[in-house]
Amino acid sequence: MANPLAAVRWEQRVLLLFGREPAIQEQMGKLAIDENGLIERRLLVLSVDATVETFAGQPPAMLPSATDLRRQFGVDADSFYTAVLVGLDGGEKWRSTEITAPETIFAVIDAMPMRRAGSEPPRQP
Repeated sequence: MANPLAAVRWEQRVLLLFGREPAIQEQMGKLAIDENGLIERRLLVLSVDATVETFAGQPPAMLPSATDLRRQFGVDADSFYTAVLVGLDGGEKWRSTEITAPETIFAVIDAMPMRRAGSEPPRQP
């Protein structure tokens, strides 16, 4: 199966927010408080319900389908809430079924080897 996030690999980390509207809205509200933290960490935030929508970051020209993302990351369509963090390399780095403070998510990113070493690939224009 092709990776539905291949278009952003090595460009951005991706935080996928799967679930129902109230839970996704609550998580997005927490993330909105630290927009600079999202930008600094090159984070594309996508909400995945019946459709896929961009909350933060630079979306690819064509967003993947909710079905493809659910299949790729093994999230059931009737899940109340699941967050999945995908690294620059396209691999899953963290998962939670709880609404999470941005600081917790940022700490996971900041502990990643490429981020710690300062060897992230340069941003493409």
